[in-house]
Amino acid sequence: MGAKALEMKKKEFIAILEKQLDALSAIDFDLEAWKKGTIARLSSVYGPEDPRIEQLEDIKIDYSSWALRDSDSSYKPVESCKKVGKAIVEAIIDDVKVFGFAQTETKDNSELLLKILDESQRTEFEKLMKHPKDQAFHRLLESMSKKELADVIVTLMKQED
Repeated sequence: MGAKALEMKKKEFIAILEKQLDALSAIDFDLEAWKKGTIARLSSVYGPEDPRIEQLEDIKIDYSSWALRDSDSSYKPVESCKKVGKAIVEAIIDDVKVFGFAQTETKDNSELLLKILDESQRTEFEKLMKHPKDQAFHRLLESMSKKELADVIVTLMKQED
């Protein structure tokens, strides 16, 4: 993706996040719906493992008697959640403006793995590939000896360089 296209994507993503910020002011604000929408947008760019997703998921309205008893009379649980959500989304926008998108590149190491495996393992792996990939890798790796696993790891590490 060229620099111009990447800059355009950055601006589009920031605009989407700013819409999420605007949604915090909606009269019919629904925290769970807002969180799900924000998480969906964030995970589409940074992936489901982004730590900010967990931060958003952790936002909860605290109506417990302790929270209400220990706070002053101006405590508004929904407003408190909105502030936390706003801070997270604003931090994401700042990150995008300053650092751009994280360069998360996922590689499909299936071909590399096929080169490492012996004939019987390769046949087994090709059968397993008919199932979801993570299950195939997991089942294949479970069947390998420690030395074979070490060889796979060393080869994959060399490939990273």
